[in-house]
Amino acid sequence: MLTVGDGFAHFGSGRSETDYESKGHVLFTNLEFYPGDKFNMYFKCNYTMAEGSFDTREMELPDEVVAHGDYDYSIMEEYSDLDQSFYEIGVGGSYRVHSNLSVFADIVYVDFSDDEIFVYGDRSGTFYNAMLGATLHL
Repeated sequence: MLTVGDGFAHFGSGRSETDYESKGHVLFTNLEFYPGDKFNMYFKCNYTMAEGSFDTREMELPDEVVAHGDYDYSIMEEYSDLDQSFYEIGVGGSYRVHSNLSVFADIVYVDFSDDEIFVYGDRSGTFYNAMLGATLHL
């Protein structure tokens, strides 16, 4: 309990008593091949995992509860739980058309998994991303 000027009591303020723990791991590999002077290919693979959570909050409540202050804090720490991972696999290549011009192609597959949906809702899903382009070497 925190006493605020003129003897008013403020209950349930536990900001300094919270502990947020987060963990993250990233594994990345990229392999490049040069089958010719003007041509190169690559393969990339990426795995990212992130977890985070608050410890359970213990809040002191007053003996007499005001109707509008009768809150249920029992699952509040779960609102910021984080459990996400994604895989990314891609292949691509480029070809030097001229001494200052290259063209490239790339395709990437991504699988995103969100196992704690409190923060942003369920964002799980998969997608492909294909790119074609050119690079001008100045």
